[in-house]
Amino acid sequence: MGFQRKIQPAALDRSGVAATIRPFIAEEIAFATRNVDPFLVDDPCPFNPAGHRFTGSCGDVVCLHCARIVWA
Repeated sequence: MGFQRKIQPAALDRSGVAATIRPFIAEEIAFATRNVDPFLVDDPCPFNPAGHRFTGSCGDVVCLHCARIVWA
């Protein structure tokens, strides 16, 4: 029992890479446009009637009033 030698598959060229990646990118763009607010930050801040006020803290973006994390 051994193994069969096969030729190595050819590397993808630029159009092959684009054809492989294009469906994933199209799906992400469709999701982002389908959901108007994908990060759910357009909701009113419960502690500030003027809305959220975001700042950076420890590598995250958080609301100063309710501590909601927007981006990690």
